[in-house]
Amino acid sequence: MMEPSDVGGLPGWRDLLNAVHGSVDVAHPVTCAAAALAALHRSSVTVAGEQRRLVGEIDAWIAGNVCWPSTRPSRSLGGLVDRIVVADAHARTALATGDPRSETTHRQWARLAELLSEWVWLTCDSVVSYWGIPLCPNSSRTTSVLVPHRGDQPRG
Repeated sequence: MMEPSDVGGLPGWRDLLNAVHGSVDVAHPVTCAAAALAALHRSSVTVAGEQRRLVGEIDAWIAGNVCWPSTRPSRSLGGLVDRIVVADAHARTALATGDPRSETTHRQWARLAELLSEWVWLTCDSVVSYWGIPLCPNSSRTTSVLVPHRGDQPRG
């Protein structure tokens, strides 16, 4: 099981993507699990049980450490991280093996951008405490994570 982190909220899309690429700049349980998922998908044999365990660890950490000021996302954010890992691998493969201007390459990168945008919007509510609002009711713990805005979305 992942340990709680002193880093409030959830990592931004840049930190998440850096972790997928093997550069974990922010030691956060979600980015560490994303890096492990990426390594698992890069291996010659992907173990479905290990993949489910990592996705479950992300969801468990989020459930235990992030309070949502509005409705909690109904989808698995761990599953979304896994889909981002897979989409990133497909986009990089398309770029490395095909014409960078092809429709296939464009489609792969657009899919990755869509998933990263989904991450931004689903996790946006978890970082409203930038303004000093406690992360949880009856809690004095706040976060210093910046609030993403529309201009902070990845470009496709």
